[in-house]
Amino acid sequence: MLDALAALPARPPAVAAPGTAPTAARARDAEAGPTASAIANEAEGGVPSGRAPSGSGLTPLVGRDKEMRLLLRRWRQAKAGAGQVVLISGEAGIGKSRLAAELAARVAPEPQARARFLCLPDYRHSILYPVVLRLERAAGFADSDTEEQKLEKLEALLANGGPGDDEMQLIAELLSLPNAAGNLDRSPLRKRERLLQALLGLIEAFAEREPLLVTFEDVQWIDPTSRELLDLMIERIGRWRVMLLVAFRPEFRPDWDARPHVSDLALAPLDEAAGTALARSLGGDDGLGGELAGRVVECAEGVPLVAEELAKAVLESANREDPLAAILATSSAPAAGIPATLQAALTVRLNRLGIAARAVAQTGAILGREFSYELIRQTARRSDLDAALGQLTEAGLLFCRGAAPQAHYRFKHALVRDAAYATLSGAARQELHARVAAVLEQRFPELVERQPEFVARHLSAAAAPGRAIEFWFLAGERAKKRAADHEAVALLRTALRLTEELPDLFERAAWELRVSIALGPALMTTTGSAAPEVAQIYTRARQLAEEGGRTVRLFQALWASWLASFSAGDLRTTGGLVDQLFALGREQYNPELMLQAHHAAWTTAALLQGDLRAAQRNLQSGMPFYRAEGYEHHTLLYGGHDAGVCGYALGAMISALLGRLDRALSQAKQAFALAHILEHHGSLAHAYQFASEAYYLRRDAASLCEIASEMLPFAVDHGSELVIANARIFQGWGLVASGRVEDGLDYLRDGCGAGAGPVRNRTVLTEWRGSPTVCCWPERRPRPWRCCKRPARWPGTSASGGPIPNSIGFPASPGCVSPAVSPSWIGPRRISAAPSPGRAGAAPG
Repeated sequence: MLDALAALPARPPAVAAPGTAPTAARARDAEAGPTASAIANEAEGGVPSGRAPSGSGLTPLVGRDKEMRLLLRRWRQAKAGAGQVVLISGEAGIGKSRLAAELAARVAPEPQARARFLCLPDYRHSILYPVVLRLERAAGFADSDTEEQKLEKLEALLANGGPGDDEMQLIAELLSLPNAAGNLDRSPLRKRERLLQALLGLIEAFAEREPLLVTFEDVQWIDPTSRELLDLMIERIGRWRVMLLVAFRPEFRPDWDARPHVSDLALAPLDEAAGTALARSLGGDDGLGGELAGRVVECAEGVPLVAEELAKAVLESANREDPLAAILATSSAPAAGIPATLQAALTVRLNRLGIAARAVAQTGAILGREFSYELIRQTARRSDLDAALGQLTEAGLLFCRGAAPQAHYRFKHALVRDAAYATLSGAARQELHARVAAVLEQRFPELVERQPEFVARHLSAAAAPGRAIEFWFLAGERAKKRAADHEAVALLRTALRLTEELPDLFERAAWELRVSIALGPALMTTTGSAAPEVAQIYTRARQLAEEGGRTVRLFQALWASWLASFSAGDLRTTGGLVDQLFALGREQYNPELMLQAHHAAWTTAALLQGDLRAAQRNLQSGMPFYRAEGYEHHTLLYGGHDAGVCGYALGAMISALLGRLDRALSQAKQAFALAHILEHHGSLAHAYQFASEAYYLRRDAASLCEIASEMLPFAVDHGSELVIANARIFQGWGLVASGRVEDGLDYLRDGCGAGAGPVRNRTVLTEWRGSPTVCCWPERRPRPWRCCKRPARWPGTSASGGPIPNSIGFPASPGCVSPAVSPSWIGPRRISAAPSPGRAGAAPG
């Protein structure tokens, strides 16, 4: 399995397409340099230093002897078991991929394997796209394969020594193949983490068998989840027989270089001697003369790609008097990021190939850095397509893998694609993007379903904002379901920006509101609930909902705004938002809205204001509105947990604080029972959290240890880092209180260090420091509870009944509502409707 994954090439050997010369077929099979096939071909028989393998399409490597010596030293260290990372940085076209290809060629005679991951600009928000691309190619997927055939190939690839059944399902889900990942008893976040661990396990297992050379290229375009995978790999690689090359442009700023096994390698432009040698080597016996080669290098400013393309343009020129001047004279204002000399050279070369080849290159540039034969055939609609592709391949501008109709093409370099794209007028680009979007929707529905952001990009460029927003939104929601919140934020922000281009004001407001409400939760996960952007998003959503008279949407936006204000500890804003929630619920005579208004009210009263009596009144008034069935969708809209579970669980904590210890135990059991019936992980985590606090407040160390021992593995599988941290804190407190002080302190330290201030605002954190004990509070929250400096008394014991390290805050007074908050919702009048069948029984207050 791992041999297949790392083995290169991953596809069947390429053959010449119709109308293509045999030499072009060899160049396409090699994929010129940085690609999988090229590296594999370079490995055959080894390659002398600085010389390109025959037929590979690679230019000679010149002026990089010092850099190559460093890479070979690091490779020897990695083979010996001290894994190495080399960060190769430099401007576009400077030769980062060429250097990596040369290293692969040098080490090819040795026992080793290689794996290459390519990041592409059009997929910088697509989850684990470099991994998906690598796995698809390693498995040998063909465009004509059915999903079942692809799954069989994937299973064959990962059969021997590969991942377990659960991990296999997650990898199949990643590749959008039939899978049972939905049946795994894991939250999306935990499934994502387990997938990353499975991918790391593949690399580690293979490195145990033989040294592994891994390359990540164009990391400036890496998606956030692949970046997380790369972070984990770099953190662990020092213990593996792996050498990892990470290539990127200067705008990418990594934070890996402080580690002892990480080396920096910044590539400078070639000096005059090396550049001249490169230019003179390109034409063989008919190469450039010394003076002309020097002028080419000077114009290229030491960038090998520019020098290569400019030299080829000169060699192909019919102007024998001053071909370089003639080429540069055609230069117009280049697109951003493309050197003017490169744009001029490539424009001249495309024009010489003829109208058909130029048009096909432009169509390919619209499709992206890589594209399939079938997709460009459907888009270009040209009878001379095969001949044009053959010309572009022969010229070295495109490289091909496989044979038509299963062939896949890739531009030689991202700058070559950008230069071809820049030759199109704005109107022509728009028309081609629209055509591609139509082809994708009509002919490639599976691709659209799997990668909605792909068609969204084309619709955006086609000036079709309404359709584009729809697909950006679908892509964002898909990312959220996979716990890829950073990707979701980027995709939904794109959708939100496009709403400004909608001409219809009603449609604009509707989409802006819908996208804003979807964006909010992902923003809270990535930036924190108190981030200014979160408040801005929900403030705007409230305004849109009010203007459009969308009551339910307005309520959802208000509730989300309440959550953001509550998380930020903004007492004044929180109280005002609860007032508005109750007003909307009464106005609509809607029991669902009234339940969630009380949900916000009892949480605010208990956890932000410290008014436990008011919280109890809201629990008593609100819980009769609850339905165990029919409100399942509430968990997605209101806080990520069930309001009924919250009511019972918070009621347990309040009862414990008020000294009603038996009632607290009963309510905690009710919370667990309901959470298990609902089978909702977020609600069960909520029950664990509050029940643990209730046991803590009862001073029931044995029960707390028991529930914390269940909570911790559950949190690892389903909870957030915050839930894991709190589970460790509760476990630690229970152990310390039971007399296992050192074991308990280890858990407490782990919990406190799991994330900056992980303990929630209601949790009293105890840390043993001898005597007296210390009560720790979050810095940013109001502090309505008074903190005791002396150990509190356990029920049935004297104040001096043993060295039990604990401290607890009690309410300073039951009604300490801030005068800045309206008390109107503390005991709101209820809708005069009897509870319907199926609602929960007695209120937990």
